[in-house]
Amino acid sequence: GMPIEGGKREAQVQTVNKPEVVAQVRAAADQYERALSENDLEAMDELFWNCPLTVRYGPNGSNYGHESISTYRKGTPKGTRTRIIVKKVVTTFDDDFGTSSFEYSYADSPKTGRRMQTWVRTDDGWRIAGAHVSDIE
Repeated sequence: GMPIEGGKREAQVQTVNKPEVVAQVRAAADQYERALSENDLEAMDELFWNCPLTVRYGPNGSNYGHESISTYRKGTPKGTRTRIIVKKVVTTFDDDFGTSSFEYSYADSPKTGRRMQTWVRTDDGWRIAGAHVSDIE
């Protein structure tokens, strides 16, 4: 791991990017990507933390709470666009918290897209507590 430096006090995080934790968050983020490409609403629903505090920002608006995210998903036309992942960065802090950042291009468009997710380990496994999705023209 690498120490976190800077600021007026030492961070309480002990280990950044412990290999086994990075592998777990990467696997969860890849699972989400698969669910998205297959339009597997049940899997996407399950991977978002089931809590009113969960937030998703996207090109089509903001969703606050798991219920709002789930309702948005159900109203979205089936995604058939093929995405090519260009860059993937996973960063973890100790054993229970991490982020995933995916940058992708579309097979049928000059646009590129980005998705950042905040992952937290729960009793049910890794879940997305926050997400931000944006497209670049």
